[in-house]
Amino acid sequence: MTIRCSHLAAMALALAASPAAGAPSPLGNQPLQRRTATLKALPADFGAFLAADLRKEHSRLVTAAMRRNASMNAGRYDWAKRRVSELQTRLAPWLKATDKALWDLLPSQEMPRDFFVHRTGAGCPACAAPVVYNAWKVDIWKSPWTVSCPSCRTVFPSNDFASYYRSSLDAMGRFRPGAGDPRFLEPRAGAEARWADDGTGVHQGDQRWFFAARCAFVIWQEALRATAELAELYTLTDDPAAAHAAGVLLARTADLYPEMDYTPHARDWDMEASTGGSGLGRIQGCIWECFTVTDLATAYDHVFDALLEDTALAAFVAAQPGTPDRGAVSTPRDVAAMIQRRLIMEGIRGVLDGRVRGNPGMHQTAMAAAA
Repeated sequence: MTIRCSHLAAMALALAASPAAGAPSPLGNQPLQRRTATLKALPADFGAFLAADLRKEHSRLVTAAMRRNASMNAGRYDWAKRRVSELQTRLAPWLKATDKALWDLLPSQEMPRDFFVHRTGAGCPACAAPVVYNAWKVDIWKSPWTVSCPSCRTVFPSNDFASYYRSSLDAMGRFRPGAGDPRFLEPRAGAEARWADDGTGVHQGDQRWFFAARCAFVIWQEALRATAELAELYTLTDDPAAAHAAGVLLARTADLYPEMDYTPHARDWDMEASTGGSGLGRIQGCIWECFTVTDLATAYDHVFDALLEDTALAAFVAAQPGTPDRGAVSTPRDVAAMIQRRLIMEGIRGVLDGRVRGNPGMHQTAMAAAA
């Protein structure tokens, strides 16, 4: 679809309600109520824009002819072969994972997300070593809900948060704070109870450690990168498996994205992920969210032609429970429409209301990619 930025700037629609305050913590941690932020009013005809028939017909940034040429060059030049090999190696876990595993991997809005385990001067709780620029280790495939100190290798949190997280999911696979089995808030054998985390972090005086929230952020960070790289791999190889995996991630992100809002995490728990102090954002803070929108919109365009042929993806998405506003999904075209409406259009909404806002050029690039 082609949209003039001058037209987008003229659209307006006030967002309905501000996000609700964070739920009480089962471990007794109280929301900090540090920051509030105000969204920009949307243009008056934004609702009409969302309702318009802006059907996308084919990939535009990389056309089918360009993709054939890229695939041919990737088999001809050594530097291109190395790039393909690099992508195949790094993306092997994503290509090996089942569709359900990819779908279930992504945390929903109410699972807090923080770039930092700590940013208040507190080092590792076990060895007190400073962890420079958040170098905590997270392996999203082997142990997605633990972090380990790079110095002493101690694992946090002290409870089985992976099981607590799973027990907190509703019928649609969304995390619901306080809904988990309290047995999984008990420390593992030999571990200290004070380092248990229910998702809101460990708060001791003015010191805070966000173990589980850091894991959630890393999962999203890795998934966003993988989506972009799977789309690149498809462009270079014409491999439908890469496009399919990217499609699963795009569809699940679209399923979750309308409710994604960073403000409650910044406001209620003093978390941070590049908001620039505003507290605004969606999956991550408003500055880095520019990359989210740019990369996902670009990835969607790169794999679009393959999505229209992917009946297996349509069947899989149709079988997943979703909110009523997701709409019926039964064909590949329905999946594409869902991604466009719930992800690409929401990215445009974010640029206009301030939740996608970076340094000069960043949100403009995001808008151009989405358009």
